[in-house]
Amino acid sequence: MHSRAAPIGRSARSWAHAIDASLTPARPAGSPLADAVESLGIAVRACRSQLGMRAGRWELAVAVTGGLLHGRPPDPGF
Repeated sequence: MHSRAAPIGRSARSWAHAIDASLTPARPAGSPLADAVESLGIAVRACRSQLGMRAGRWELAVAVTGGLLHGRPPDPGF
């Protein structure tokens, strides 16, 4: 997760802003991982409050990161 923290955070921030442009940017949380977790929480809350999505938090977090949280190893055939 640590190596993917920055791209996960960027994806979450991008989705959160796309869903609710009035959101203020999150304050730095102290590390790339903590920043990513904070951004994911904001994005998930935006999905639920602005779009009325009722999927679970984990499912929404996986969706807003484009699957980066899914954890499957890459297919060795690629």
